Amino acid sequence: MANNPRNNANKKLKHHRNQDSNDFDSNPEAWATLDKNFKQVQSVLDRNRMLIQQVNNNHQSKNPDNNGHHKEG
Repeated sequence: MANNPRNNANKKLKHHRNQDSNDFDSNPEAWATLDKNFKQVQSVLDRNRMLIQQVNNNHQSKNPDNNGHHKEG
């Protein structure tokens, strides 16, 4: 099983992942960019959460029953 192609492929993949990880760990600029991007994404998610809450509040205020039950008909 020394020449098992699957084992060789796994070794190459593991080496490639380790190499990418080492490159990223030693690159403070990459970390700074990643951090900046995560903050931007979190800002968008927070804004979306707020907008969804506003829509829900508006929907409830227009519902004369205001008990959250959907009425057919």
